[in-house]
Amino acid sequence: MVKYRFLTDAELSELEAEFKQFVITNGLHDDEWRALNKNNPEKAKEVVGMFSDLILDKVFSQAKYLMHHSNDKIKVFHFTSSKAIMIGLDFEGDEVIPEDDLMDFITDNVSKFKIYSASKNYEEDVRNTEIYALVRNGAEKVDEKWFDFLSKLN
Repeated sequence: MVKYRFLTDAELSELEAEFKQFVITNGLHDDEWRALNKNNPEKAKEVVGMFSDLILDKVFSQAKYLMHHSNDKIKVFHFTSSKAIMIGLDFEGDEVIPEDDLMDFITDNVSKFKIYSASKNYEEDVRNTEIYALVRNGAEKVDEKWFDFLSKLN
């Protein structure tokens, strides 16, 4: 059972060298891997799942800022090792929040936003699971400028 999800074929293809090293590190050389893949596909799938979790854990461990954006809401999250901090904006105007020039739109319409924040402490082993849940629901990695920008509005 994978913790997150299986990497796609395209992702695995891009990580072919890393996957080969992972398989060898786990005691399977090329011929053994091919035999396992042919004769015991469920066990081979398990190995791919372990590799997928390892890679995604590494990716999520490096994530510090995420943004979720919809037609009427923006949420930016900052993840530290022990806490998640969220700044949210609910748009109370009549139009839809645009995809482009988002900072300009926020600045020009700041009076039409309800701005709030919250934080939550967590154990480090929960951090990556929280990030994965947000990404699965449409959040995207952003840099700290978004969090800094919204912090000044709050």
